[in-house]
Amino acid sequence: AWEAVVAALHKYISLVRDSVIKDPEFSRAVQQELCSLSELHFRFRETGPYVAEAWDAPLLSATLAMLTPCKARVTLKGRESLKDVELRGTRVVIDGAAWSQTPWFNTEHIVLRYAGSNWPTYRSDDATADGLHLFGPNPYVPKDFTVVGGKKDGVEPILAPRKIVETSLAKLWYKLDDRFGDPKAVDLEDTPRGELFDLILAKLLSDHISEDIASAAQCFLKCSIYCQSGGLFVTISGFSDKIPVLLEVVINKVVNFVVSPDSLQLAQDYVRRKLQNGFLGSPVDLAEGTLGYLLQEDATESTTEKLDEMDAVNVSAIQERLSSIVKEVYILGLVHGKFMEKVLRCGNPGSTVSEAILTPNYFLPEDCNFVYDAPVNNKADANSALAWVCQIGEKTSASLRARLILLVVIGGAAIHDQLQLAEALGYTFKVQAHVGSTTIAFRVSIQSSTHGPAYLEQRLEACLIEQVRQRLLDIQEGEFERTFKLPNARGLRRQPANIREETNMFWKCISAQDTKFNHDELVAQSIESLKPVDVLQFFDEYIDPRSRTRRKLSIHVRSGRHAPPVTPSVDLRAFRSTLFSNNTLSKDMGIDSDECLLVESVLVL
Repeated sequence: AWEAVVAALHKYISLVRDSVIKDPEFSRAVQQELCSLSELHFRFRETGPYVAEAWDAPLLSATLAMLTPCKARVTLKGRESLKDVELRGTRVVIDGAAWSQTPWFNTEHIVLRYAGSNWPTYRSDDATADGLHLFGPNPYVPKDFTVVGGKKDGVEPILAPRKIVETSLAKLWYKLDDRFGDPKAVDLEDTPRGELFDLILAKLLSDHISEDIASAAQCFLKCSIYCQSGGLFVTISGFSDKIPVLLEVVINKVVNFVVSPDSLQLAQDYVRRKLQNGFLGSPVDLAEGTLGYLLQEDATESTTEKLDEMDAVNVSAIQERLSSIVKEVYILGLVHGKFMEKVLRCGNPGSTVSEAILTPNYFLPEDCNFVYDAPVNNKADANSALAWVCQIGEKTSASLRARLILLVVIGGAAIHDQLQLAEALGYTFKVQAHVGSTTIAFRVSIQSSTHGPAYLEQRLEACLIEQVRQRLLDIQEGEFERTFKLPNARGLRRQPANIREETNMFWKCISAQDTKFNHDELVAQSIESLKPVDVLQFFDEYIDPRSRTRRKLSIHVRSGRHAPPVTPSVDLRAFRSTLFSNNTLSKDMGIDSDECLLVESVLVL
């Protein structure tokens, strides 16, 4: 199999080599394109430090002549032994080399040498016969670098985008770049929908537009289609001169995509392996992933259930899935950069109106102490993990977020000092403010090879009472002001470093249907008004193990070396049903979760 990959690579090199010889103007045109791109790199220095100028045709030909199979180095990695799988052919000889082991992980390896005379000489005809071809002129090379807007002396930048389109089919937000003065724009698209078929569709569509992505990447345009939290996401960013071109190409290819049996087989195998490999992740990642699954309202299928549904995947089912998604469209868009408002318009995305889907979180009941236990899937992994969370309240509450931020800083240091440094319970420790779709929480994650998750949680709960609460009692007003309040308020007011950061800041609010673009400022103001007693009262109500209003959930991922729980583990989905059997969402969203494609469609006239 590896020989076929090497052969395809060298067939393509032969195609390039023959094209340079037969058509010198082809290589000169490519060089001019590369010069234009390197000049862009140098001019807008986020990405590159050099400029390509000189053109040396003989040097190019000599370099291409050196790129032959017998001069190549190939690295092969796999679970099977190379001597059992790859040495059955006649093109590789051992030359007396013996299998060795690396000094740290005892990984077996061997260095082999090609028998160069056994490799064929490839021609461009071989590449053409295999369906390989050269790229034509790159349509994504930007030409218009006119800066509209940009920084103005003595004028403060506008703090938020504004809504310029709102219809039953679309909602479009716009902000001219008045901070950075770059000829760039960022265009983000989001569709919070999907399960197994969407994972496969994301892979199919990514492969389908791979050539466009490769050409665009040479011109500093980034585009990706991926599945996350049960939805298809498309992101496009770069020089605004060519964003509309790439966006239109991508949308048209998505809408008109036809699934083939061969491509589906490859995508299905890729998704299956990716899901299966997820079980082999670190215990702390598995614990945190399970935690997210349990708290998200739209998490209708676990990884195991997705794998169980693989048999239902076929060409007609995937094609029907794509058609149904494309027909039900709601556009939610943000255009941020050098586009002028008057040149923007939204295309009609479809005939059916769907409401934008926001993924709400469940609220755990008060005075709860839920624990879900599961074994580590990788039997060779000696680590166990704990993911522990206490839900606080709505994400939009500046007062609660301010208190949570300070508690994470103060309490996180106390937990780290006691459990990681003094008791050496584990080498992976995380104390975080967990921000969900609509709720916030105080979260602790620990991975340990010496103790099981039940013991880790026992020590964490004791640490909360003995160390964290005592630290909050002992803290002085001056230290609280100087060490915690001012730095964290200042951090929330930090200005974005580039247009990408500013766009992400706006998009985070828009995609969450929270148009309080000054939310960080409100949290900063709330922090400045706090006193130590406020954080202590917050801890007593939401975090203290003795509190009757605490909402706590923990995930125990246990290795084989640590004792199982007294109560047998239950099925994850059954546990989730029990968890929220008498519970409500964090807010009444009124959302229809039918199939829906949520995209931006922004065209420049």
